[in-house]
This record gives sequence, structure tokens and C-alpha cells, in this order.
Amino acid sequence: MSLFQKFSLKPTSHDEGLNILDDSQTWIPLEIFNLYRTAIAAILNLLFLLVSIPEFSRYLGVTFTEMPPFLAITLYAYLGFSLVCHIFTKIQYPRYWVQALLQILVDIFAFTLLMQANKGLATGLSILLVIVICAASVLLPKRLALLCAAVATISVLLDQISEHLFEGFDTANYPQAGALGIVFFATASIINVFSKKLAINAQLVFDNQVAVRRLLRLSGHVVERIKMGALVVDETDCVTLANTAAINFLKKTRIEVEQVDIKRLSPSLYTRIEQWKTQKEKNFPAFSLTGQGPVVVITLYSLSDTYGDNTLVFIEDLSAHLKASQEVKLAAMGRLTATIAHEIRNPLMAISHSAQLLSESTYLKKQDKHLLKIIEENTKRTNAVTENILLLSRAKAATPTQIQLLNWLEHLMIDFKLPHERALQMTLDVEKEITVIFDVDQFRQVLVNLIDNAARYSFQSCGEAKVILKGGTISETEKITYLDIIDCGAGVPDDLQLAIFEPFFTTDDQGNGLGLFVVKSLFELNKAHIAYRPDEQNRSCFRITFSNEGEK
Repeated sequence: MSLFQKFSLKPTSHDEGLNILDDSQTWIPLEIFNLYRTAIAAILNLLFLLVSIPEFSRYLGVTFTEMPPFLAITLYAYLGFSLVCHIFTKIQYPRYWVQALLQILVDIFAFTLLMQANKGLATGLSILLVIVICAASVLLPKRLALLCAAVATISVLLDQISEHLFEGFDTANYPQAGALGIVFFATASIINVFSKKLAINAQLVFDNQVAVRRLLRLSGHVVERIKMGALVVDETDCVTLANTAAINFLKKTRIEVEQVDIKRLSPSLYTRIEQWKTQKEKNFPAFSLTGQGPVVVITLYSLSDTYGDNTLVFIEDLSAHLKASQEVKLAAMGRLTATIAHEIRNPLMAISHSAQLLSESTYLKKQDKHLLKIIEENTKRTNAVTENILLLSRAKAATPTQIQLLNWLEHLMIDFKLPHERALQMTLDVEKEITVIFDVDQFRQVLVNLIDNAARYSFQSCGEAKVILKGGTISETEKITYLDIIDCGAGVPDDLQLAIFEPFFTTDDQGNGLGLFVVKSLFELNKAHIAYRPDEQNRSCFRITFSNEGEK
């Protein structure tokens, strides 16, 4: 098997992406040899035409009339054959080895005729025959290459016999013809040995290329299918590579992410990358890439040892971990619910009722009334914990209803202000014609909870219960609307922003840590999302995002 036939072997795979080399590349060296043949034929024809010019023929010492008649036919036919070979090589028919062998044999025959027409071996055309044998050793298997060497040797000997019998040449040319035949066989054998070694090395390189390509495709499939996002950011802060998970986290398409400045895609991620590069920060708390998407944590690595000043960013979604943690806590609370209901609630109501009856006594002193007030407040607080736990265990399925947000909030503000213990200063800034899909009773419950918290913390911070409700549309195409509950409170520290929605977590001595957890659970039942995020003026803000198509 020849070098280029081995080099063109396909890998044992049906994956077209692995076909680095194919059968068409076997024909490339044959096409190159065709170009060489055409050039030689053109040069020989040009020289033949120049001999017809007297000045040039005198310089060569030969006249046009001395040329044998078959020389012109041979030269023209050889040039035509060279041009025709290009056509058959392009269409790759007939088979490769048939074309290669036929072309080599025609070359041998043509150069033998040219030597016959030009004083035999003395013309130096035999060198061209050696080149033909070299090409045969590369293009054909060893046996066919030796066959071509034998045909060339026989052709040269027959040429010498013809010259001796018909032209009267000296017999001294026979040893030269024999030596030339030995050169043909030696050339075919030596070139074929090197050709085999080169074929082995070429096949090894090809196999390595196939293995590398398979590994690249495998790693590409793995990176694209992992749930963890992966981004590569270059020294100019442009995203050069991004897998599917990272694109989904950024809520963009691949065209909108790759080769785009990371600062435009996610300013929060850009800030953390810059802090990491300057070593101001190595570990970052969880955050949202877009402000509305899932909460993620990032891990950064430098690729300076292999890809210059590039940064690899891994993005991991915390929602699955948080959900699993919440499910464990909910399961634990579910097991405790029945015990709490029977063992705490009934005695608690008895204590509260007794305290109320006792408070009506006219014989109580001021100090005793203060103690009764403490009893009542703590029984109310304990009862609230029980109610929240029972609410979680008895949570009914949501009944989504289309709500005209502005009109509904105006009625809620009127109803909410009347029984409230503080003088509420509520501002409503909601776009008209915005509708959301939510269970009406559950929507009222969560908003009352959030507004009450906002009013309380705002009052603690500035002495006024100021609350702002601001609503609008984030994306017209995706039909995503939002509602912000803004207050003038101190806000939530960055390291606690994720924990505030956890059950039993609270920073208030009077709180039970279940309010926001219940709120988040009700939002999830209605396929909405709530997150804490300071607004543009760095005020404390809870953002609710709705999907009117019922999607998260």
C-alpha cells in the first residue's frame, strides 16, 4: 500500500466530524504529479516549436527538418494526455490505482519515444524516467512500483536495440542502459522503504489527530451538558466561550453572549472578576447574575499558563441546594405539626383566655396588669408561630386569577391603612394596564406581610412608616412584570440576603423566622419569584417578578 493510500484511511467511526482525511485526499499527490507532467509536456512542446525558428535551431545545433516525424505527434499527444488526466483525476474515475498505473506507464512510453527521437540516452531525458519511477514508488504499492521499474528498464533496452539495429549506434550504450535499469530498481526499492516509514508516521499522526478530535468532541459534549455554567473571559473582558448552562443563567442567546463585553452582560459578575484579579476578594457570597435570575455562586481560575490572561468562571446554581435544604426542613416541620397543634395550641389558647379573664378583674394592681400584658403578648407570639407552621402544613393549591394590579393595590392600600397601628405613608407608582396572575387570597396575604415588615423597619430607622410600591414591565416580549416593595429601613447585609428566606432565620428578637419563608412558599405556589435587591438609591427593596404565562 502506498504512502498516500495509508494516509487516507478513514477511522473506524461513523462520526463525520472525525473524518480529518478522506478518499479525496488520496488523489492530491496524483493531481500534483499531473501538474508536473503538464509543465514538462508544455516545456518540451515549447522547445519543439522554438526549433522551427532558424536562429534558435542554429544555437542548438539541430534543424527542424532533422526531427523524426513521430516526434511532433508524441509531444502533442503527451500534452493532450496530461490535460485529459486532470479531468479524470477530478472526477476520480476510474479507480485510483488504475489511473496512477496507467499514467506512469504512459510516461515511460512517452519518454522512451522522446529518447528514440533524440539520440537515445545521450539526450539526458533518462533523468525524467528516474523521476517517473520515484513518483511510481510514492503513488503505487511496492509490487506495482517494481513493475514500472522493470517496464522502464525493458523500454530503455529496447530503445538501445532499436538504435543498434536500425540506426547503427555503437554497442557501448548497452552498459549505460543496464546501469540505468539498476538505477530504476534501486530508486523504486529505496523510495518505497522511506515511503513505508513515512506512511507509518503519517498514520500515527492521523490516529493521534482522530483521538484528539474525539477527546475534544467528548469534552465539548460534557461541558455543554453539565448543569454548572462555564465562561471564558479574555484580557479585554470579552466572553470568548460559554456553555449552555452559563447562557441560560445570563438569560441570553449564544450570539448575545460570545464575543460580548462581560460588563454589558452582567455588571455584578464583572465587578467580582475585577476584584478577584486585583486579589481584593477571593470568595464571593451568592448573588444573581441578572438581578432576576437564580442565585448563583462563582469560582474563578486563571488560564494564564495556557491561554494568556484569560479567566475561567464556573457558575453554580444554588436553587437546587436551597430547595433540597428547604424540603428537609419542611419534612421535619411536617412531622412536628401534629404534635404542636395538639400539645401547644390548645393549652396556649387556655392560657390566653385565662389571662384575658383575669385582666378584667378590678382588684389587680398596676404591676400585675403589666405581667398579664407580657403573658398576652407572648401567647400571641407563640400562637403566630403555631399558625404559620399549620399554614405550611395545610397549604392549599393556588387558584390563579388575573388581577389588574394598579386597581387592586389601590383597594388594598385603603383596607390596609385603616387597622394599621402606625401612620402609613404609602406611595403607589405602578404602570397602568399591568395584569398579573395570582391567587387573590394568597396575594393579599403575602403583600400584607411584606408591607407590614417594610413599615415596621422603616419606622425603626427613620421614625416614619414610609413604603413605596413600584411596578412595571421588565420584558415586553417575555411578558415579565415586577412589583417592588421599597422602604427606608437599614436593609439586609450582603452576607444575610440569602438566609432571610430560610425557615426560622430572623434578626429580630420579636420575630419567629417564618414570615418570609411562608411568603416565598406562596410565591412558588403561584409560579412567581421574590428576591431581595436594593434599588437604584440603595434603599431596601423586595422585588416580585410575575410571569403572565404561568412560567417562572
